[in-house]
Amino acid sequence: MDKDIEYLKKHEVKNILFLDMDGVMNSNYEIRKWFDEKYKEIEKNNSNLQPSEILGLARHEFYEEFKCGHELIFPAHAKRLNEVITICNVKLIWSTTWRNIKPYRDNINNARAMLERRGINGSALMGYTPDFDRLGYGGYHNRMSEIMSFIQNNTFGITFEDRIAAIDDANLSELENDDIKFFATEIESGLTEKIKNDMISYFKGLQK
Repeated sequence: MDKDIEYLKKHEVKNILFLDMDGVMNSNYEIRKWFDEKYKEIEKNNSNLQPSEILGLARHEFYEEFKCGHELIFPAHAKRLNEVITICNVKLIWSTTWRNIKPYRDNINNARAMLERRGINGSALMGYTPDFDRLGYGGYHNRMSEIMSFIQNNTFGITFEDRIAAIDDANLSELENDDIKFFATEIESGLTEKIKNDMISYFKGLQK
């Protein structure tokens, strides 16, 4: 109860999540599951086809369904992220390479509309981290430095006083040296129930 009261007293703190997509909103497990189910469906309706032909049709439908990977979000992962957004009023900043897909780079509303199609609150997406390589800064700049640059230079009023986290299947654990919570996912499983619950606890101020 005391922790809940403490959270309510700090309700003005912004909850910010730097969001990767591949390995977070999709996973090898969900991809295999999708192909298994699609293969069985095609095989059932086309008993005359060879296995290679069935697989070819499944691949074609996969690329059609997920727009050549530009919308590769699975319902299980979308539902979990949306729970975090809804319960904790979390705002999203894309740190993913998806921010460089041309329709999304040209107009953030295209990215928001895509998230909505996939079951995620698109209005939660506020902006993107900078892409240092594309901006021509030269040299190697990793994702952590792009996140830090965003916090230091953003126009949304986000500061290090806010409750900030990043979720990624790459190791960004050094962010925690600057009090940015890091949630690590794996390409095999993506955003799991446990990680979802841990994020909710963090954004509610119930854990560091």
